[in-house]
Amino acid sequence: MIRGSLVLLAALELSATAQARIGYTLADCQANYGREVKSEAAWCGGTAYGFKSGGVYVYAIIGEDGRVNDISYFDNVKIASLSPLAQASLWKQNEADKVYDNLNPFLWNVRREYKKGLGQEHGEHWVEYSWNGKEGLVMNASKNNGFQVRSLKGFNAEQRIIKSEMQGKVKVGAITQVK
Repeated sequence: MIRGSLVLLAALELSATAQARIGYTLADCQANYGREVKSEAAWCGGTAYGFKSGGVYVYAIIGEDGRVNDISYFDNVKIASLSPLAQASLWKQNEADKVYDNLNPFLWNVRREYKKGLGQEHGEHWVEYSWNGKEGLVMNASKNNGFQVRSLKGFNAEQRIIKSEMQGKVKVGAITQVK
């Protein structure tokens, strides 16, 4: 009972401090976390920013449109997977004000689970579309640490890059090299 309560408290603390969301600007992220502790060119284009807040490390990739399209959350205290409760809370935060939930498996926007991977990526993934069909979210958790949420647009852009790398092309800055 005490252990369960501690897990619940940790999940609530994590979800209360992890506020960066898909669609946020850098200013939105800074308003929630303060100054970034890291910034670098993102492997998939855009700029990646790292923030620390309340035991959580947030790694947000801001695309060319100036908005977060890929965000990963990590336990900043220990190497451990985030609890299912914390993951569910972070998923909800990234849904923002859009209606995603749909429990009817026959409707087009029900959450879909891909146990063996999605696109060029291995591991379990979930995809869910908004009711109006204009947006989608892709979620996946790491085995050891971290939890990632991406816009469907960001996920698809990353898949194109991964696929081109698999075909022997590696993009380095503005120069394309062939292996």
